[in-house]
Amino acid sequence: RFTEVQLAKLARGVTIEGIRYRGAEFEEEPDMGGRTNAWYHVVLTEGKNREIRRLVEFFGGKVNRLIRTEYGPFKLGDLESGELREVPPRAVMRLVKQLSLVPDAEP
Repeated sequence: RFTEVQLAKLARGVTIEGIRYRGAEFEEEPDMGGRTNAWYHVVLTEGKNREIRRLVEFFGGKVNRLIRTEYGPFKLGDLESGELREVPPRAVMRLVKQLSLVPDAEP
């Protein structure tokens, strides 16, 4: 389990082996009893390759399982692994509009 200090560091961002990982929100899921592992709901701002695993390992933990529930503004719901679902054109246009309003963070 993460300590409050570690959660605060994760939220601010950390540098691991020269790679800067921007803030990530880790929120521990309530224990429903009988679990041997801690479960976390994680929100990333970037999504670099293997980012969650690297962040957890940096603090001495190990990731046993990852379940993606959202991708950007799109909730995956009951979408099975490997299954495809078309994004409605209206949702794509809404996303493009939102992205065009956000100033570019990097030159």
